[in-house]
Amino acid sequence: MSAWRVMVVEDDRVVARLHCRFVSQVAGYEVVGVAGTAARAERMVEALKPDLLLLDLGLPDENGIALLRRLRARGATVEAIAVTAATASQSVRATVHLGVVDYLVKPFDQERLRQSLSLFRRRMTMLAGGELVQREVDRICSDGPNSYRRLPRDLSEQRLGEIQRKAKDVEIGLAHVNEAGRDESIHETVQLERTNAIGIHLTGFIADNNDFEAIPNLKVGNKFNHSGVRL
Repeated sequence: MSAWRVMVVEDDRVVARLHCRFVSQVAGYEVVGVAGTAARAERMVEALKPDLLLLDLGLPDENGIALLRRLRARGATVEAIAVTAATASQSVRATVHLGVVDYLVKPFDQERLRQSLSLFRRRMTMLAGGELVQREVDRICSDGPNSYRRLPRDLSEQRLGEIQRKAKDVEIGLAHVNEAGRDESIHETVQLERTNAIGIHLTGFIADNNDFEAIPNLKVGNKFNHSGVRL
């Protein structure tokens, strides 16, 4: 599959170069152009047909929100990640109404941008298919019961991997206990440790989202409340 085409819309040249570097270092993405004004960005969108705009909202000639609104009215299908130093609720609401993928507040680091790009990729992958079932629609829509975020904000992919490995190790240990036919109290102790270990780290995630696909070793019946106790 060809790389996703990203256009950076940013009037600060230093910041624009930094954004280009960040994007270029993420596999599967390429920067196809840089625009420092809304007028130039509009012309370049028409000519370059990018998949995604890394769009600064504070452009010198026009607000980025107005640019995106005009692109939407014209039927442009380009997606956008809003970038701004403004955190006013009106700005956030306006960009949400225009369907932005994410909203990044300056300054942000490369990892945060990587998360936004990953969200864009997953969303586009799902939308490239045929008909969607309700659960898939819910996971794409930001206001659905299961927004399309595989992990909660405070749980990284690395941390999830560690939890999965720990859960697997405990499962293996539990299987050995069962095979050996040891005292039932040992079985209960191991099971309790497993419950607490997983429940503490995934509190508020599994209970709220019921996303059991993220934890292969976790059976559907093993839901946890906010104290990490199995229900």
